[in-house]
Amino acid sequence: MKSSKLLISYCLVLFLLGCHSTKELVKKDVYPQSAKATNQIEKSKLFSKSFTGFTLYDPTTKKTLEGILDDMYFTPASTTKILTCYTALNVLGDSLPAIRYVIDDNRLIFWGTGDPSLLNPNLGNNKKVIDFLKSRKEKLYYAPQLVDARFGAGWAWDDYNYGFMLEKDDFPLYGNKTHWKFKRGRKKPTCTPSYFNSSVEEVETLGNGRIARAEHENIFKFKNSSSLSARSSTIPMKTSAILTQKLLSNLLKRPVHLYNYSSKLNKRKDVKTIYSTSLDEALRKMMQPSDNFLAEQLLLMASYELFNVFNTKKIIAHAKKKFFKKTPDVLVWRDGSGISRYNLFTPRSLVYLLDHMRKDYGEARLLKIFPAGGESGTIKKWYKSDTTTPYVYAKTGTLSNKHCLSGYIKTKSGKTLIFSFMHNNYITGSSPLKKEMTKVLELIREQY
Repeated sequence: MKSSKLLISYCLVLFLLGCHSTKELVKKDVYPQSAKATNQIEKSKLFSKSFTGFTLYDPTTKKTLEGILDDMYFTPASTTKILTCYTALNVLGDSLPAIRYVIDDNRLIFWGTGDPSLLNPNLGNNKKVIDFLKSRKEKLYYAPQLVDARFGAGWAWDDYNYGFMLEKDDFPLYGNKTHWKFKRGRKKPTCTPSYFNSSVEEVETLGNGRIARAEHENIFKFKNSSSLSARSSTIPMKTSAILTQKLLSNLLKRPVHLYNYSSKLNKRKDVKTIYSTSLDEALRKMMQPSDNFLAEQLLLMASYELFNVFNTKKIIAHAKKKFFKKTPDVLVWRDGSGISRYNLFTPRSLVYLLDHMRKDYGEARLLKIFPAGGESGTIKKWYKSDTTTPYVYAKTGTLSNKHCLSGYIKTKSGKTLIFSFMHNNYITGSSPLKKEMTKVLELIREQY
């Protein structure tokens, strides 16, 4: 009998402690003077079925207006690109360096800087390097360099066949993608670059109009259909120095030889650089459609600019120490794009970074780079303003069961506030969450 009473008392204590810890975790009374958005979040039946963190900050008064679970860690998905964007702004210049080269007698020796823009359809099919190399009379020698592992830490390696997960490279061409087009009446799809047209065969094991690549080589398989309307597919390349050499030779219609790269090349006084696209254009193309490949390559470019090596881990360590050392919470940061599920940030840390980006680079510049609600990028169909001017400028982040939104919000009183919404472990699609978030953001716009 005595033991039963002790057990009941013990369970009661655990229950009370659990209630107390939950109340502390939610922090309902942290900002009692203006808990409008927080109250709406707490009352949401949809949000209650998963984990939601939220912060709202006024950069003018330097005060956090509202917050809930804002010091808890969430998987940020593509909001990780905010850190990549900030790092690129700090390290890279106005234009992206495309290649470096030296001339030895009748040899032009060139090597890559990680620039993702060369012939990339997402960046205007930039041809500056090709035009430059075509104009040279010297013999051409390409010097390939070592890069990180082809994929980042915490990536799902069996996604190698999907266009959102491309291999990292020192000298990307065509965005490291193959672009296939199916046309009615044609037996085989055609590819850009045309180099791969002879590397495709028809099989019966795929769905109609599907195309897939072998994991470790550039062999493509497809299943077509006579009734199929025109469509296209984007499949990653399996990169290699030899493939880059062959693609360049095909493009230039002249031999391109391989050259053994040495770090001494970068130390030579006669090194010259060819530049390609503007940094802001590359950042806009990275942030608005949430281009994972651009994010990874821009982070590698920052590493190369500072250390003459392509090392994601090294540039992240540098950025955390130099640019992000005062974030409210330690950043668990592993890649440039946010594909990695190892990444963990808190809402208040993202707000801190957004605030400092605004101070360092100006609101006007950033609003041209970030997606705009109802107007551009991943939020073109969401958070639409009832005027001609967007009121939400923010970066989305989406993985399975994860959706985040962090950025700037313009209120009707003329203020620019900074917010971070982070949702993890929901089992619905992201659309219901976006609808619920719209209510909160519209409330903020109206009442602040």
